[in-house]
Amino acid sequence: MPIATTRFAGTGLIEGDSDVEGRLKRRSWGACWNVECRVLLAAHNIYEVGDPAHKLQAISTVKDIGRAASSVVVVNWQGSIAATLTALIAAAAPQGGAAIAPSIACIKWWTQPILLTADILGEIGSGYVDQPAAIAEQLAAIGGVSVSNAAAMIAARPDDAGLHIGTETETIASAIDRVLLGASLNWHLGKDGVVTIREWSFDPAPVASLRSVQVSRSATYPPMKSRRVGYRRNERLHSAAEISAVVLAADVRYADGQTGQDLQPYEPGATDGAVLDPTAEHGALVDANGFPIFPSELLNTAVSLSPDGRLIAAIEQIGGGIDQVELGRLSLPDMGVATAAQKMQLDSAILKLSEAVARLATGQARANAIFRDAGLYTDAASGLTKLFAIESRAEQITNLSVTLNAAISSINLKASVDYVNTAIATAVLDPSQIANFDAILVRLTSAEVDIDGLQASVLLKADATTVTTLSGTVVSVQSALSALTGTVASKADSTTVNAIDVRLASAESTLTALGDTASISQAVTASRRLPQITDLSAMNMLAALAQGDIAARSLQVSIAQARQELTARIISDVAAEAIARLQLGVEIGTVAAAVQTEQTARVDGDTALASSLATYQAETASSLATVNTAVNAVTDAQSATASSLTAFQASTGASLASITNTNIAQTNSLNTIAGSVNTLSTTVGGHTASITSHSSSINGLSVRIGVETDVNGYVTGWVFNNSGLGRSDFLMRVDRFGIASPGNPTLVPFEIVGGVAYMKKAVIRNLSVETIKIAGNAVTDRRFAQMVGTRSGAGAGVWQTVCSETITLASEADVVLQASGQHAYFAGTQPWQWRFLVNGGQVLIRGGDGGVSDLPCMNGNHVSSAGSNTYALQCWMTNGNLQLTSANLIIDPAYK
Repeated sequence: MPIATTRFAGTGLIEGDSDVEGRLKRRSWGACWNVECRVLLAAHNIYEVGDPAHKLQAISTVKDIGRAASSVVVVNWQGSIAATLTALIAAAAPQGGAAIAPSIACIKWWTQPILLTADILGEIGSGYVDQPAAIAEQLAAIGGVSVSNAAAMIAARPDDAGLHIGTETETIASAIDRVLLGASLNWHLGKDGVVTIREWSFDPAPVASLRSVQVSRSATYPPMKSRRVGYRRNERLHSAAEISAVVLAADVRYADGQTGQDLQPYEPGATDGAVLDPTAEHGALVDANGFPIFPSELLNTAVSLSPDGRLIAAIEQIGGGIDQVELGRLSLPDMGVATAAQKMQLDSAILKLSEAVARLATGQARANAIFRDAGLYTDAASGLTKLFAIESRAEQITNLSVTLNAAISSINLKASVDYVNTAIATAVLDPSQIANFDAILVRLTSAEVDIDGLQASVLLKADATTVTTLSGTVVSVQSALSALTGTVASKADSTTVNAIDVRLASAESTLTALGDTASISQAVTASRRLPQITDLSAMNMLAALAQGDIAARSLQVSIAQARQELTARIISDVAAEAIARLQLGVEIGTVAAAVQTEQTARVDGDTALASSLATYQAETASSLATVNTAVNAVTDAQSATASSLTAFQASTGASLASITNTNIAQTNSLNTIAGSVNTLSTTVGGHTASITSHSSSINGLSVRIGVETDVNGYVTGWVFNNSGLGRSDFLMRVDRFGIASPGNPTLVPFEIVGGVAYMKKAVIRNLSVETIKIAGNAVTDRRFAQMVGTRSGAGAGVWQTVCSETITLASEADVVLQASGQHAYFAGTQPWQWRFLVNGGQVLIRGGDGGVSDLPCMNGNHVSSAGSNTYALQCWMTNGNLQLTSANLIIDPAYK
């Protein structure tokens, strides 16, 4: 079972700000070093290092980018978490220091830190411990398991240790492994449910003997695991930019000779209103801890869009590890950002066409003349040599230039050809005049090669621009190769403008192979926009292009985008990953569709992960349909987990329908679980109805299945439990429960309404009742009397009482009397008689004779009044040769 399962709710105070919602509450035991402090309440500069519900022994040191606090104020336990947090908020953190509250795992820094970390002594729990075996004992206790020899193993490994849990995937078993293996200990869970810890040891003089019949080597397996022992684990590795540099104020000297020491003390409020310069070397982008991200650290392959719309940059840290930085959040409606970029590129291309037309129109005043010029120029001081040539004749201008620069080891080659039809120079742009533009043709073609020896890069670029009477086209191709960054980037753009619409198509491909990382990124985009007025004349359109005026605004924008990224990299000797991402998007006006998928395969030590995330979304005006899927498979040496989540959602206005299905199969050394949860929900007009079914199987010992319905907060359902230990439960939560006949659904012989059971008719074999309430007292109260001893004949007509019973009746009753017995005959044939008496009066008499043993019986009834009534059975027999050996009297009053 996982250890850290609770998360911050993001509802304020101890549950954190809204952006903290969903963050895992970490757990720690023993001495943990350099644990990252994460913001909890930004307005108060309060950070958390763990679950506030679990008190820490101490917070030893607090550091900002590796620099320890100058002083620390301790806020003690105030009787509750809320009261302690209130005291921490009110506490004044000293300048350059912090106020700490170990009892709620929180720290208040004196100002906004860059990267805050802390050395902590973990949870107190039932008692603070920092030996490996003691930590393992507390971990086992979370799963309800005891350790048989904890004291002996604590004595065997008494040195300090620590364990920090920062992920929800770490189970009790894997955590015990992690803390014990580092101290050369191992553990075993016995059939009795008790853990035993053992030392890794070897006999100093091992002796082994065997009898060999045949021995051969079939395979040789290398070691599968290596581990460093006897070191402090750094819970947060710092990059070079995250480590504080030590610079003395006296060493800082300005251009005028003044030192930083001279400027002390600082002037309060001197930096109020200052902003980050977006033109700075690193730009305005910072990581999750506020440190600047340099362009060399942020590659295309490091930026990904998660299925929930978060734009994430993965920044690799020095010494290993990936810092996940959230740059923003996108959704399909937000794809207008991409649309705006495409519009800017369209506008740029149109302006480029306009500039080409205007330049050619003015530059060809001597369209029929021929001009040629060439020259070679060398600057001795700079070492720059330039060769240029130009030719102009009729409707064509050709330029060629070659630049060589020895100082920066670069070669630049550039060539361009401009064509213009004669008609462009004599065209009449006055709308009041009639002109024929059919022959107009403008074409600009250029090519450029840039070779940089210092940067080990090659840049190839080609552009083509064409303008005809009613249309314009811009085509550009660019290819860049960089040996230093190990990248090959290719990009092609095509822009077409005609009298009706504007279209842009672009394709981009980037290949990276540097060190242990290889990636491929491909993106294609096609966009189109229609003008508001489609009946513009050719003359007005050309005039707008020539003047650089884009007067026709977009009425409808169409965009189609596709992007695919493939990345494979080796992180360390024991870690590697491969990632495939696909993004597809189409938008025409208010109608849009998008597909986003991400597949990951990762190995880190003995942990393997395979996952697939996918989002499918379609939108038309106020109608939206989405499908989200997540599939994960995770294994390590002690556990395996397979899970899937599928969510369907459809909405139109205020109406919403959704289906969510979750499945998980998990096994480890402590538990084996299989579970499934399925939820269907609809919302219309603020009313919500849902049905949730769930089932689970645990350790082959118990199962649980149930259904829950919720209509606007009114919950009903049923659940079935089978513990496999001779007990099972079936519980229902309903207002009315009934059993009806399939052939006659209106016939309900049994039902429970308002906690009362109703039965129309029942046959009960054995009934035990503590308190009885019957309408009209219509109930049978049976009484029983038995003869004691025997009776012998004393003569005809001599009546003997066999047995009797006195009963007090609550009301008048119809009393049924039953008698039975056995006769024994000793000689001859003997006559006999039996009779019932009620209150001394004869009710019924029967008789007979016989010569062998018989079993006489008789039945009768009597309407008896309320009050005390005595019922008796009597008999007479002629002589002693007839004997009554047994007799019983049953009295059944049936109240009316």
